[in-house]
Amino acid sequence: MEQFAKVLIIGINSKIGSLAADRFAAKSYEVYGTTRRRDSIADNVQYLNLDNKLEKWPNFPNCDIALICSSIHSVAECEKYPKKTRLLNVDAICNLVKRLIEKQCFVLFPSTNMVFNGQIPFAKPKH
Repeated sequence: MEQFAKVLIIGINSKIGSLAADRFAAKSYEVYGTTRRRDSIADNVQYLNLDNKLEKWPNFPNCDIALICSSIHSVAECEKYPKKTRLLNVDAICNLVKRLIEKQCFVLFPSTNMVFNGQIPFAKPKH
């Protein structure tokens, strides 16, 4: 199995992101990350607010793997602010994935069973 050397974790301060960072570091991977918390910026952690325009996003380091652990995950917030949450959870994530693929990163984006088309409650997939 191929060993990867550099990992970028988008949302390194999240529950999944911080756990993943610890696990990768324990396996001697070079770990980089992004955060919205300005007090968490470090040599290997850049500031990234996915609400910002693309031009304000940092130039991500070249990495072998990118793990995306950043989104609005509150169903209540998604229901209350559907336009805002779509901008982050769909549009910004798609732009982020495109940018990472351009940098030749293998992108992992863990998701949930809470994926909807936004129009019909409990929508079933079309075959």
